[in-house]
Amino acid sequence: MPRERPTLLNLPLELRLEIYTHLLVLPPPPPRETQQTIYRCSYAHSPTQNNTTTKRSQNKPTLHPQILAVNTQTHQEATPILYSHNTFAAHPIHLTTRPTLYHPYCSPCKPVTTPNLRKNPNQIKKWHLRLRLDVPPPTPTTTPSSSSSSNPPPPPWNKTTITTAFSNADSLTLDLWSGTFTGGVGVDVLRQFEGVRGVRRVRVVGM
Repeated sequence: MPRERPTLLNLPLELRLEIYTHLLVLPPPPPRETQQTIYRCSYAHSPTQNNTTTKRSQNKPTLHPQILAVNTQTHQEATPILYSHNTFAAHPIHLTTRPTLYHPYCSPCKPVTTPNLRKNPNQIKKWHLRLRLDVPPPTPTTTPSSSSSSNPPPPPWNKTTITTAFSNADSLTLDLWSGTFTGGVGVDVLRQFEGVRGVRRVRVVGM
């Protein structure tokens, strides 16, 4: 009696999850020192760069979300892997309501606006937020129309929205930057994150 031809759904669940992970999860970025150029004596020097590293960095990883559209079962099994294993960039204004897939290899993606994610943004467990420090945090009396023309308007979020957005995440990376070389209101901006709780891993980079 001929054997039934194997299909994806005939495989054990453990193997299907491995396949979904291979198709839907971006690999971790390379070590930071292999991506940055160090300037010494007015010329560029990359101490760890070699032909192998260059070729590897040119091979940009890709995702294959088409697997989610195969049928209902694959969608239910694979969607949690896509959202919980990858890092997503929070929108600088809308925070977790308009996330984009984040990876240093990849160019900016379009915001993810699927109905399933809009209803439950907590599916995303790893966040990366690029945070500007020289813009004052919002206050009850501060609105974009009342801001000085010489300064950018404050972001339309506050401590409450930040606490709701990022509490209980697996990881949160704050990528800090400033439009000025000196001064700024960085401490006041960072105080907006004092209510965030339950994050397993926090990283602060930049500047």
